[in-house]
Amino acid sequence: MADTILIPYDGSEGSERALQHAVSLAQRSGASLVLAAVVEWRLMGSQNPLEVAHAQIDVLREVERVRDEILKPRCARLAEQGLSAQAVVELGPVVASLLEIGARHHVSSIVCGRRGHSRLSRLLMGAVASGLVQTASCPVTVVP
Repeated sequence: MADTILIPYDGSEGSERALQHAVSLAQRSGASLVLAAVVEWRLMGSQNPLEVAHAQIDVLREVERVRDEILKPRCARLAEQGLSAQAVVELGPVVASLLEIGARHHVSSIVCGRRGHSRLSRLLMGAVASGLVQTASCPVTVVP
């Protein structure tokens, strides 16, 4: 069975550099790629049921947008290069969700960028990368 590489991907420059590194590895080894994005959803304070319903609709739209506008087109371009790539988008805490995606897809390694698009990643440089390095059960490569 060929290796599988997980790439947390949000379309940012950092995730694109990580993807290019993973593509290079996949071309040499025949590994398949899993491009993963996680949409965080946290309700703050007390909301009424209508506010919660609107928030749920908004977050589901964001999942669809990430899948359809960011991941699927990128996977299609990788397929044109002869690479096996699939897109996964989930809701949840970012690091834990990425680790769950990795476990489900039996990834042999994770290749991530140092920073992404989220406000948190801009404030706390490398929060996701650091979390993956500290908790993953497989090798993690952080691409600057």
